[in-house]
Amino acid sequence: GAELNYEIVSYHEHRPILNLRQVGPEDNFVAICNYARFSRIPVDHYIISISMQRKTIVDDSYQTIAQYDPFLTEELGKYAYVPTDRRWFYKFSGQASFFNKKYMQIVLNATNAGYRDAGVYRCKMTPENSENPWLSDIFELETRAPLIVNIHSVGPGNSFTAHCDKNMFASSLNKVIVSLELQYRELGSNDSFRTLARNPSKNPNSFIPVGRKWKVYFDQTFPEHDTFSALGITLTVSDAGCEDAGEYRCARLVQGSTTYEFSNVYKLIAKEPFLLNDLIVTPKSNFVPFASLSHFGDTVTMECTYRGPKYLKHQWKIDEGRFLDDVLGQNYAYPKGQASLTKDTDNCSTYFYSKNLIFRIKTTLNITYYCVVDNNGEESSVHFTVLVSQDGLRSYNEMTNAAPTNENPIIDFPLLSAIIATTLLYMKSRTITD
Repeated sequence: GAELNYEIVSYHEHRPILNLRQVGPEDNFVAICNYARFSRIPVDHYIISISMQRKTIVDDSYQTIAQYDPFLTEELGKYAYVPTDRRWFYKFSGQASFFNKKYMQIVLNATNAGYRDAGVYRCKMTPENSENPWLSDIFELETRAPLIVNIHSVGPGNSFTAHCDKNMFASSLNKVIVSLELQYRELGSNDSFRTLARNPSKNPNSFIPVGRKWKVYFDQTFPEHDTFSALGITLTVSDAGCEDAGEYRCARLVQGSTTYEFSNVYKLIAKEPFLLNDLIVTPKSNFVPFASLSHFGDTVTMECTYRGPKYLKHQWKIDEGRFLDDVLGQNYAYPKGQASLTKDTDNCSTYFYSKNLIFRIKTTLNITYYCVVDNNGEESSVHFTVLVSQDGLRSYNEMTNAAPTNENPIIDFPLLSAIIATTLLYMKSRTITD
C-alpha cells in the first residue's frame, strides 16, 4: 500500500496501559486503550475499531479481551469479545465519525484480578482502508511474588503460616514441578537449608520437629487455569517463638532437571530487643561527652557495647561511612570482643556484645569514629570524635580558662570548628535515636 504519514504522540511514555506493574490474588486494576497509548499514529485516518489485547502465560498468541466498533450496531458486534465469566466492567467512548481517532477509548476495570491476569497487554486500532492495524507499545503485567511467611517478626505467643507454590519463583514458565519443598535455616547461619515439608510426600508432617504444634497441608493453587503444575505447601505454626526466626525459602524440582531451583529468601526476624548502648573512649575530655582532645602519639581505646540477637553484625567506620583503611598512616588493633548469651523464660536469646578498637594517634586530622551495628539490614550507630591538639597551641582548657585580655587570643579555628560540628552531629543523632 501507499506509504503513510505519521504523527508522533510525544506523551505516550507517560500513559501506561495498566495502573499496576504486578498482580496477585484479589487485586483490582484499570486498563485503558486510546490514542495516547501509541507512540505514533498515521495522519488523516479515522478509526473503524479499537481493541484491547493480551497474551497470558497459557496463550500462544494475543487474545482480544474487548473490541469497540462504533460503526456497527450492538447486534452486529459494536461491543465484542467481552468476557462474561469475570467481574469486569467496561466503558467505551468515541463516535462513528471521520474525526474520531483521538476520542476512541476502552476503559476496563478488573475487580477480581489474580495471577491468571499476568501477561503482556497491548492496544490495537484498525483504521479505514488499511490492511495493517496500528499496535501500541506492549505493557507487561508481572505476577506479584507473594510472601513465603505472613509475618515480619516472631516472638512468644505468635502464630504464622508459611506457603510455597509456583508463584514464589522468578520464572514461572510452563514447567511441570515434580517436587516442591519449604526450607529453613537460622538467621546468620552458613549451614545448609533443611526441609520443613515436601510435596508430594506420603506423610505431609514427616519433617516436623518433635514436640512442635505444626501442621502441613498440601494444596492446589488456582487449578482452573494452572494447567502445568498445581503443587502447593502450607505450614501453620501455632506455637511460634523466637527460635522460629530464620531464613525461609521454596525449592522446586522441574521435569527434566536433576537440580532444585530456589525462590528468594524470606527473613523472619525475632522480636528480641536490640539496643546499641554506648561508645566508651579512653582517654576522655570533660568538656563534651562525645569527643576527646588528644595529642599526637596518644593511645586511644574505644569500647562499643550493644545487645540483641546473635546475627547482629558490627563494623568500625569513620566519617561519611568510610572504613578505617582510608585513614593514612594509622594502624588499628581489634582485640577479640566478647559476646555473652542470656535466655529469658520464653527461650528468646539475647547476646551482650563488647567490641574494642585501640590505636595510637599518628595523624593531625580530627576524625569521627562510628560503631555501626547491622540488625538484619537496618543500621544503627554511635559515634565519638577524636580531636587532635595542634603543636604550639594552648590546649582547649587553657584557652577557655584564660583571663580576658585586650590581645587577640590564639585560637585553633579548625579545632573550634570541629567542636561545633561535632556538637551539631551529636544533637542530630540524639534527635534521631531518642
